[in-house]
Amino acid sequence: MRARTAVSSSDPTQVLTWAAHLAVLSYVLWLPVMRAVAMTVYDLFGVPPGSGQDLTSMGLLGCSANLALMMLLALPLWTGAWLAVAALRRGADGPAGAALILNLSLGVTLVVFGILVPI
Repeated sequence: MRARTAVSSSDPTQVLTWAAHLAVLSYVLWLPVMRAVAMTVYDLFGVPPGSGQDLTSMGLLGCSANLALMMLLALPLWTGAWLAVAALRRGADGPAGAALILNLSLGVTLVVFGILVPI
């Protein structure tokens, strides 16, 4: 077990770990942007929102567009996971590992759920 030392607020591992945890909060700004992007993509495919149709009913191109939208929607989570890995590589431990697990599990869940239950 490693001896505890005083950590300054300018410690890069602590800053990266905090940023990885706060990546989830970026959805406050990211969701309105992604809603506008999704409406634009739906408009390109000629699918009126709320009509009961989804992009997967538009064939392979629609399924690909749906997958791309879900991957883009999860971008803050992928960024948070990347920050957590950077913190772990610099010697961070517990909280950075928790941030990595949180961001990856939420990102994968969001993409899989978006593919199985298209919006």
